[in-house]
Amino acid sequence: MSVGAGKKKAHEIFVVTPSAAAVVAEPSVLDGHEVLGQDVESDATDDQVDDSHTAEVDVAGFDEPSDGVGAVDQIEQLEQLEHELETITDPPAPEEQTDELSEDPDAAPPLADVDALTPVPTNPSPGDIRGTPLLVGGVDLEDSLATLVAYKDDDGSREVLVATVARDAEAKLFEALALSEEKLVPVAVDKEVTGRLPLDTTHQLHEQLVAVAKSVNHHLSAADDIPAHTHTNLEKVMGQLSALSAEAQGDADKEMLGHYAAAGESIAERLAPGYSTPYLDGGKVPKVEPHETTGTVTVTEYVPAPSEDVAEGLLSAKVRNATRIGATVGADGSTSWDGKARTPASGKEYVVDLGDGYQAVYRPYVVANAKATDFSHRGSLEVCAPQGAGHGPALVHRLGQLNLVNRPMTAEEGEWAYLTRNVEAQGLAKKAAVAGALAEAQGLEDATQELLVAEKAHEAVGMSHPELVRFAKQLRLEAEAKALPDKVRLVREAVATILGHTSGDDLAASAGYDPVPRVSGGWLVWDRFDVAADPKATEAAFGSRGLYHHVTGGNLGDMIRNGAVLASTERRRIMGIGAGKGMSESTDMGTGGAKSVFLRVHSKPSSGPALYWQDPSVLLRRSDWYAYNSDHFGSINNDGGHSISGMCRDPHKVAGFTGGSNEVMFRDGIDLLGDEAPSLICCSSAPQRAGVLEALSARGITHLRGKPVEEVVQ
Repeated sequence: MSVGAGKKKAHEIFVVTPSAAAVVAEPSVLDGHEVLGQDVESDATDDQVDDSHTAEVDVAGFDEPSDGVGAVDQIEQLEQLEHELETITDPPAPEEQTDELSEDPDAAPPLADVDALTPVPTNPSPGDIRGTPLLVGGVDLEDSLATLVAYKDDDGSREVLVATVARDAEAKLFEALALSEEKLVPVAVDKEVTGRLPLDTTHQLHEQLVAVAKSVNHHLSAADDIPAHTHTNLEKVMGQLSALSAEAQGDADKEMLGHYAAAGESIAERLAPGYSTPYLDGGKVPKVEPHETTGTVTVTEYVPAPSEDVAEGLLSAKVRNATRIGATVGADGSTSWDGKARTPASGKEYVVDLGDGYQAVYRPYVVANAKATDFSHRGSLEVCAPQGAGHGPALVHRLGQLNLVNRPMTAEEGEWAYLTRNVEAQGLAKKAAVAGALAEAQGLEDATQELLVAEKAHEAVGMSHPELVRFAKQLRLEAEAKALPDKVRLVREAVATILGHTSGDDLAASAGYDPVPRVSGGWLVWDRFDVAADPKATEAAFGSRGLYHHVTGGNLGDMIRNGAVLASTERRRIMGIGAGKGMSESTDMGTGGAKSVFLRVHSKPSSGPALYWQDPSVLLRRSDWYAYNSDHFGSINNDGGHSISGMCRDPHKVAGFTGGSNEVMFRDGIDLLGDEAPSLICCSSAPQRAGVLEALSARGITHLRGKPVEEVVQ
């Protein structure tokens, strides 16, 4: 299915709650990383840069994604529904049709948030480094979570909605943009490289030459004729080298292409008529070594060319080298941003003009040379408001321009999210009853939609194609809303059966079951009802050990002053805290661990600086953690150089971890002042302790989880 360019359907702002993807048995990417156990790295790519110097290409997109099946299925369902509606020939019903969807992005959201689980903030405090969390309906955003950050600037406030788009929703977002589908253009990019260059790995130049060399050597050693396909393959790769040399814009790429061209010429010499040097007397093709380099080099990458035509209703975009917001933290712990400063990151990003001073910045999962993009940064989205305060509702509503759900989450959706997160955290999807309930829940939406089509299809008579697109989305939304109570009931009953409860209602009334998320720092967390129901069991499993975090360098006092949160690498960038505060930051960005903070199963520390939780259930009641018994750099993907084999989410198994470099990751971070406060803040010196106590006093904090701060800070 093509994406974006060439589409003639007009884009509409719409409210849609997409089908929740079935929860898989394996632990998934609900989580992300901060810092633990490796040497401190300085992240050279995060130096402050002037946005005007960022390489930019007026474009409308990257390659069409190869996955994101859930969203693609949804789009195909909507297109099929549009087709069905277009075939309706019955006369229209006499009643007047109403249009519930606003086409004005600044208008109030079409669905009132009277039942909102977390109302959209309307007056966040400028400079609040934590931001204000909220939940957005549906599953278009990872964990349905967004954070409204109100940065200080010279004129007051600059508000940004930050979130991570779920991978399955990326195809829908692409549908809102005018994308170039085929034409690519080379651009020069400065990047840190260790090993082979991206141009080499993308075109498999080394592999092609090695294959030809092996064929030549095989036939030379056998003293027989070299087959025609070997000649053809050499001509092909030499042609590629020539074409790439004409486009290469960096010295590193040119040197690499010259290296392979020399190897190719050596092979060609042996294929020339009359070549007679025996294999053992020097005729053998020398080993073709890969061209590798280390350091910052200018290399050539390919991005889509600008779209020549932007179809009516689609959003035009630019593509540029990826960045992060270049915010700064003041001495008072507040965060500021002028709306322009950016720091460089790896990969590419879209910059989308939403109109009226609003802008979206999105880092896709699927790009040319995707492995060059930090895994922890993929899917991240910023929706930036014009200067001023009070833009929260409009920022959420603007998500609709990107084909994403654009309304607050309802309480009923909240229970669905709570259930699915617990199913995943507790590994219940492996149980046949739960897996069947999840499948049946998806079927309920489809069946409800079919009933609605039969009931309301006559209203589609005479509609234009854009109107049909919109009407189909409305029907899908209504089907999902109608099916939701039955979906919740089905899955709750199945989970109750597996866990030994008499009914779903019995489960809902049991200790620990609470489908309302808790605020922790600038994010929200959903609890696990197994740990919440019996925290003493988890505490007992750990015995004399707890959860520990070593605080690097002199960061302990700053941590209290700057929001009093233990924040992940990616969260620190949003806050305005620069690189070098954590360990192995660059590696963690590749594994995805940079989306989380790292703790260890550990005995009570005898020296600091460190944070220690004597009762691990305080944190392990959260549903977003995962763990390893060895150092995996918090990996949540197998492409980051560290496997996800051995990932664990069972608190009783984690209690038995003995690996000295074990790690337990918590998404986004941990609030150090509220219900998740540590039982011990261990300082490395008397002056450091005095500084921490002073920072807590400045925030008006006298007790942490019921204990005087003088007892907690040691």
